[in-house]
Amino acid sequence: MMRTFGLLMCCLLAGQAAQAQESGVDPRVGEAKTACSAGNFQKGVQLLAELYTATNDPIWVFNQGRCYHQNSQLPQALARFKEFLRKSKGGPDEDVRDAQNYINEIEAEMQKERPPAKAAPVATESVPTPAVQVSAPLPESKSGSGLRYVGLGVGIFGAAALAAGVAFSLLV
Repeated sequence: MMRTFGLLMCCLLAGQAAQAQESGVDPRVGEAKTACSAGNFQKGVQLLAELYTATNDPIWVFNQGRCYHQNSQLPQALARFKEFLRKSKGGPDEDVRDAQNYINEIEAEMQKERPPAKAAPVATESVPTPAVQVSAPLPESKSGSGLRYVGLGVGIFGAAALAAGVAFSLLV
């Protein structure tokens, strides 16, 4: 029984590795997603940086921003989204729109987190008051970037299920 289980696991893992190679999905993609979702944003961002270096595709910079944002690292997230906009000249409009929406959202969050300014001491001379900038309400985000992650997860799950089905049929 244990030998059969070991054989099954070997077939399953070999099938997953072959499926990942055939589909062209780098295993670091899943590792990065898992790390970011688990709160280990340093590891997730490191894996995404490796993917960016390997492919020079700015979508990995975008995903670094998402990883930081999901883990409440707002200054780093803001910097990565701005870097994505800088690098993605001529990129998909949807990704650029999503990045801009995230930038607006993060800037609004950071504005809320700033402590209110302390009242200045009363002076005898008149001091000009600074102008207050009022921002327009943020547009409602209708991004589909979360669907990328869902699609990737479903694809990985499907590959594992396919490999398990092949392994079980071989056993039968």
